[in-house]
Amino acid sequence: SVRAKFDEKEVKALKLLAKKLEKKYNEAELSEEIYKIANDTGIAPKDFFKACYKLLINKERGPRLASFILTIGKNKVIKLVSQI
Repeated sequence: SVRAKFDEKEVKALKLLAKKLEKKYNEAELSEEIYKIANDTGIAPKDFFKACYKLLINKERGPRLASFILTIGKNKVIKLVSQI
């Protein structure tokens, strides 16, 4: 279960990420999409990365995000987002 707390913008960005993950991406495309999500939701990219890492590994930083998401599996990310 998800222990971290997220503010409204972070939740909005994370939910958008989960929605976008329904499409197929390679690492470069997903990386680009992550920045676009941050931009579209008005959250600083570094804050969005932090929110993603809090959600995924309960830490403020971690491995390269796009490749990490593809490694752990998009469905795991979607499931975690559904719990916030």
